[in-house]
Amino acid sequence: MIVTDRFVYVHMPKTGGTFVVEMLRNLHRSTGRRGRFEWLKKHGRCREIPEPFGDLPIVGCIRNPYDRYVSQFHYQWWRRLPGQFPGLQDHPSYPDLSFEEFVRLANERWNEKFFPERATHPSIGWQTAALIDFFALDPVALACSKRVPDLSQLREGLVEATFLKTESLNRDLFEFVTTHGYSTLEAAFLMVAPKVKPPAGDRSPEDNWRGHYSPELKRYVRERERLIFELVPEFDV
Repeated sequence: MIVTDRFVYVHMPKTGGTFVVEMLRNLHRSTGRRGRFEWLKKHGRCREIPEPFGDLPIVGCIRNPYDRYVSQFHYQWWRRLPGQFPGLQDHPSYPDLSFEEFVRLANERWNEKFFPERATHPSIGWQTAALIDFFALDPVALACSKRVPDLSQLREGLVEATFLKTESLNRDLFEFVTTHGYSTLEAAFLMVAPKVKPPAGDRSPEDNWRGHYSPELKRYVRERERLIFELVPEFDV
């Protein structure tokens, strides 16, 4: 989470946050401004924004669920920290889960990472649970209701925030900062800045998410993450 005088950036993992943090730091330094630029808890949630900054605009990133699953599979937090992923070490294929086994286990058990004390509604997928956890002020009320959640309830439960799409991050970040106090000249470098890889690396640019999905698995993810696909229709491809 980054707090500035103009906005708060909430960093949900594997959505392009490493790039955003680096670009915001470069933007702040290059302009020579003396305003606030403070990196608080790295993956802090909206409900953890300190009270003095609660009225600032919120910005975060959102990624196509198909692509985010692939990124998370390759990043391999689950291999490095298996104890943090419920049911993983008991899986018959552990530690060599296939991509499909990874996706299905994530949906069967890993919402518990965000909601350890209450079960989420069975229709809520792992990506949707993460979005709710990071961007809802009362995530339990939204994710753990007995009613099937719909798009209107999702919109109502999330904080008012600007979501930068990972797939168009250069342009979206440029457009956001130039409407929040920075000039187009100051922010021009954002349009051509190269990708910033996280410290543990990432998959190759040629490794497109589409090659990881059978038609059946793609339908499964579409159903589980339907709220995100309804929130951002261009992800539904």
